[in-house]
Amino acid sequence: MKFTFYHNNINVADLDKSIEFYKKALGLKITKETEAADGSFKLVFMGDDTTPHKLELTWLRDMDRPYDLGDNEIHLAMQTDDMAAALEAGKVARYVSDFPNPKVVHMKHVILTPHLGASTRESEDNCAVMAVQEITDYLENGNIKNSVNYPACDMGVCQAASRIAVLHMNIPNMIGQITAILAAQGVNISDMTNKSRDKYAYTLLDLEHKPEETTVEKLKAIEGVLRVRVVK
Repeated sequence: MKFTFYHNNINVADLDKSIEFYKKALGLKITKETEAADGSFKLVFMGDDTTPHKLELTWLRDMDRPYDLGDNEIHLAMQTDDMAAALEAGKVARYVSDFPNPKVVHMKHVILTPHLGASTRESEDNCAVMAVQEITDYLENGNIKNSVNYPACDMGVCQAASRIAVLHMNIPNMIGQITAILAAQGVNISDMTNKSRDKYAYTLLDLEHKPEETTVEKLKAIEGVLRVRVVK
């Protein structure tokens, strides 16, 4: 069994006016008309003499108010072999596309946008600024935003005497081992956060004084720790 596309329906308040519009604007012709015996509705089918697709205009006698999107949410898609000529003749008022090309760029009454919003000049500038700000925040405060493989983690600007960042695997007892080593070295933790994404995790710790190099080396020696960075 095969189904093929047949027609679109549009409910209209003024049938004669609608028929005249589609004749003049798109060159459509009436191919079939149907009217209820009691006059409650009329159906008019229009076509382009080229494709089998039909536009059905439905008029309802008892519809006592103008149609809005809640009553009649539809769209009609048509294509032309010469958009430039259609625009020039006024058959098409505006042509909007998100796939600009050298030919379309020089047409009149055309609105072109990038296919990707990030491709605009403003977006390119904003992305460049954002990238610098995020890298700077990572270097100065250890905060992570928009990483591909690490979780977002933000402890704001470091106000403590020191801050360390530990990049490690997302496995049990990592926090316990990290805090145990710091405690054994007499380093008090004033604040901390731990975030994970899939198999990776990230721990930021604010300390009351800067850890000695031996303490950092012990943290690095923990199985599953990938990197220890003294941010401040």
